[in-house]
Amino acid sequence: MNGRRVKILSARVVGAILGDSKPGQICEVAKTTCCVATSKGALSLVEVQPEGKSAMLIEEWLNGARLNTQSIFGV
Repeated sequence: MNGRRVKILSARVVGAILGDSKPGQICEVAKTTCCVATSKGALSLVEVQPEGKSAMLIEEWLNGARLNTQSIFGV
């Protein structure tokens, strides 16, 4: 994400998504929620570990991360 590795430690399946988001693309982001499109729906992130940092809940990460619906998780 933005040139830095982010491990997804915990996520929930949220089913189908609206729009034409590509797999890995952020399809929804709010103050306490971040959903990522997959090939079969979407995942709501619960816990992540940014590169060089400790594991944190998605709400904590979103406080400092600058994400929008154009952001994409790379491989």
